[in-house]
Order: sequence, then C-alpha cells, then structure tokens
Amino acid sequence: MKPYSLPVHLLRQHAFCPRIPYFIEGLGISPETPLWVQQGQDYHARQERLTRDRTLKRFGLDKATRHFRMRLSSKRLGIHGIADAVLETETEIYPVEFKTEFAETGRGQTLQLMSYGLMAEETQHKHFAAGFLLYGQKGKTRRIERTDALTGDVERALDTVRKNLAAARMPESSAAAPQCGQCEYFNYCNDRF
Repeated sequence: MKPYSLPVHLLRQHAFCPRIPYFIEGLGISPETPLWVQQGQDYHARQERLTRDRTLKRFGLDKATRHFRMRLSSKRLGIHGIADAVLETETEIYPVEFKTEFAETGRGQTLQLMSYGLMAEETQHKHFAAGFLLYGQKGKTRRIERTDALTGDVERALDTVRKNLAAARMPESSAAAPQCGQCEYFNYCNDRF
C-alpha cells in the first residue's frame, strides 16, 4: 500500500523536469497560471465537443461508450487523476488524451496515458491494451500500445517521484535551456543558466 495517492500529472511533469513534483508536492508552490494553460483548457473543451460528435473510426472501433473527464484511481499504484476521455467496449478500455500540438510523442505523454489506462483497467475491470493521443486542431490520432516495458516505466517513475519527495530536497535536473525557459517554476531553481 502506498503512503498516499499521487496525481498522475506529476509523472508528466517529472518527465519534463524532476524538480516540478518537488515544487508542487514537497513545497506546495503554485505559481501564476501561464497563458498556455488556459489555451490548453479551451482546446480540451473543444476536442471534447468534437469527439462526442465524431465516429469512432479514428480509433479503429465500431462501438464504444465515451466517458469524458473520467475520474480514475489506483490503490495498487497509489495514483489518481482525470482522463480527458475513456472509450469503453464490452471487454476493453482505452484512455484518450487531448494534446494541443502535433509532435513526437514524449515520455511524459506516454507515462500519463499508460497511467490512465492502468487505473481504468483496475476500476472498470476491463482489459487495457492501448490508448490514444489526439493532437492538434484536427484531432490527429496516435495509438500507443501497452507493453510490459511501458508499465514498468510508469512504476519506476512513480518510485522515483516518491523517493525524491521523501528525500525532502530539490532533486537534480538535466533540463535544457529551452525547457527551463518555458517552466513556470524556473524562478525557484537557483542553479539553472
């Protein structure tokens, strides 16, 4: 049993920079919300409306129940979060994440998507074999298969985040200048550029 439940978004943040979970959970820092966060929220609302009306063809499914902003948790992993969408068939469960820009799939996006799938599998008692990322204004779809390696990556990342928080000190970061330049926590680092 995990000591407390971590929000899944910390895995995406950890992949961007391992210091961000420390600032959020360890120090309770909540910087002013950047403009792109509001833009992302507007994009999510638009994609939800569009996804409600579109066919399931882009997912390779004929029939599925669509759940939006689905609250999920896992006692086994000690995590919780809200998936943008979950597609549910009679036997399968597919998490869906909306992303504003079409780009190479990053580690943080994959960790987040896999976490939602693992939580949905545990709570819905249905098999999780894959999830989907929807990118850009046209909702370009990318299927990400669940693998043992990705499941292990989620578990290792959670373990690292918990160890960093338990250490109660700012972890090392290998973030590059472009990452730091867009980070709302940059002012809290005293050893960057």
